[in-house]
Amino acid sequence: MKLIIISIIIIAIFLFLQSHIHDFSENIKFFIEKWHPRFVLILFFASESLLGLIPPDFFIAWSHHFTHDIGMLSLLALISYAGGLTSYAIGYYIGNNPKVHEYFKRKFSSHLHQVYQFGGIIIVFAALFPLPYSMACMAAGTVKYSFKKLMLYGLTRFLRFYGYAVVVYYFMD
Repeated sequence: MKLIIISIIIIAIFLFLQSHIHDFSENIKFFIEKWHPRFVLILFFASESLLGLIPPDFFIAWSHHFTHDIGMLSLLALISYAGGLTSYAIGYYIGNNPKVHEYFKRKFSSHLHQVYQFGGIIIVFAALFPLPYSMACMAAGTVKYSFKKLMLYGLTRFLRFYGYAVVVYYFMD
């Protein structure tokens, strides 16, 4: 229920910004013209690999201003998916470092156990909703959750991108 409420709040914030920022589409167009798409894609990959600091919703809106918006959206979804796999690798590396592993074990043992036990559900929810997907993947790597399962469940990330795009594209037109 909390996830649904958070999703509704994010959509409401987006709609509020769209209606209160003078010509929202023009601001995104300025962003597109100012920064080279390659730089934006690298920034997005870095964000999706390292804690997911920039919400992907902004990038979804950004993708709509391209001639091939579905192609750019698909590229963003693929980058986000790859960022999750990279986060898993970082978490796996962290889990192999004895000092860091012991620290996480002391501080977050109950959370790490939940990630191991309910990893699939956590990954799917983080992939679909505005939860830190990168952090969920990193936690899965730390507890050495099955990489094959992570890859499978992580595919739901594409659903989020296409689902959010329907809403964002509709309200931007």
